[in-house]
Amino acid sequence: MMYSFIILFVALFGQGKVLAIVDNIKITDKMVSPNEPLEKVIDDVLFYKYCVENGYLDSIKEQSENYRNSMIISTSYKMFVEDKAKVTEGEILAFYRNYDKEMLISVVDCSTFKDALRALGEIRKGVPWENVVNKYSKDVSLMRRGGKFTLRWRYFPDNITSKAFRMKKGEISFPFKQGNKWYIIRLDEIREREIGTYDQEKGRIMNQIRNEKAQYYSRKHIEYIRWLLSIKFNEKNMKELLDIIPKGKVREPYIFPEEYYGKVLARTRIGNVTYKDLQEFTLLDGRPPIVNTIDDLKNYISWKMIQRMLIKEGEKYLNHKKYGVYEQILKNDISLLLSYIRKTQWDKMQISEDTLIAFYNANKDKYIEPEKRKVSIIQMKDLKELQKVRQMLKKKKFSELARKYSEHFSKDKGGDLGYILKETYVDIGRIAFGLKKGEISDEFQKFDGTWAIIKVEDIIPQTVAKFENVRYQVERDYRDVFYERLRKEIVDKMRSKTKIKIFKKEEV
Repeated sequence: MMYSFIILFVALFGQGKVLAIVDNIKITDKMVSPNEPLEKVIDDVLFYKYCVENGYLDSIKEQSENYRNSMIISTSYKMFVEDKAKVTEGEILAFYRNYDKEMLISVVDCSTFKDALRALGEIRKGVPWENVVNKYSKDVSLMRRGGKFTLRWRYFPDNITSKAFRMKKGEISFPFKQGNKWYIIRLDEIREREIGTYDQEKGRIMNQIRNEKAQYYSRKHIEYIRWLLSIKFNEKNMKELLDIIPKGKVREPYIFPEEYYGKVLARTRIGNVTYKDLQEFTLLDGRPPIVNTIDDLKNYISWKMIQRMLIKEGEKYLNHKKYGVYEQILKNDISLLLSYIRKTQWDKMQISEDTLIAFYNANKDKYIEPEKRKVSIIQMKDLKELQKVRQMLKKKKFSELARKYSEHFSKDKGGDLGYILKETYVDIGRIAFGLKKGEISDEFQKFDGTWAIIKVEDIIPQTVAKFENVRYQVERDYRDVFYERLRKEIVDKMRSKTKIKIFKKEEV
């Protein structure tokens, strides 16, 4: 039951304009969209209070928590990544100094330092670089390129890039480590790229630096979360699991027998991951991941636990209560509640045919079928040729000439486009709806640059659609009006027993 009342007693953090207070729920400027009346938002909050009082919040708990958690994680991302990824003028200027350079290098990667020393010895003896790569490298893509590689400057350069930009043409490096491999590089060529002035390139450089920073800080934070979790996998139980779950792409969530629930797949500092947890993960996702190997399963469990840890971390920083975040969570809950009540209660209400017909008769202006015109077209690229064809219309039928001369896709149908609305083909419609029945237009240029003449074969005037043709729309419209009436009744009842304070502009 506590969940049902948590959000009611949330205090808003951060600075923001409080426009109104509905009992203990503050409505800030972040809850009111542009051109949206404050009264409409107050009504939404009153409806929300009604749902809470009647226990409906528990019915949307799963969807609500999913959205809340996504907001917590995205707020953490802004705090730990985006805010750190801001770019200064000095960083842009420093980056610009190397922006026009492109380094063509030759690379050999080796598994061990000893192999790297042997490779260096062979290179110094004059063995072709490609042969050395084929002998020591295990990187297939590098072997295909003969060890050749092109580098550009980066904000966070790796060891290879840093060394290459400090080397002279023809220089060969001593073996150095990057990741789990040892590398030797040779700078073959320094190319000058054509770039714009500093002011012209500033925006692109800023975006590149910001993206690199975001990737860097995001990766670092995930690594930190992994370290905090300290995940230890139970490979024995994971192998047993792989034997019972379907392989490849699976549409349905995993459902395990209850006797499997307690089996531990992994241990972390925030709790164990069991078969039951895995089942809940896939139920929330709607479908399981593609799992064929233990590594696939490890990756899935790791990411799920990282998400769980990110949520706990965000809750620690009260991300869900921050100004702008709290309001979005509340508005989402209101939307979910309205949808839930509409689906589970209001949509089940039977509406008589007589009621729908009466609504249709009272709102016929909503069901107008716009004017339609039956149009034929002759289209050609050459205006002069089209003018010649138009002269032939004095003796020959429009459809006959369309079949013979038109370059439009409708030529086989004698240029017949069928009945069109004014908006169906805008360039044709604006001409067609200015003609009388049987009238042929002058030559005009279409949006695609071709030339055309059209003939209005028939006109169906604007008319009211028959009830049976729009019955579905009538019922939908009636339900919208009816539901809004029900909602208003609820809101009016809540208003009569709720304390509402609306602040004047000078009080905000």
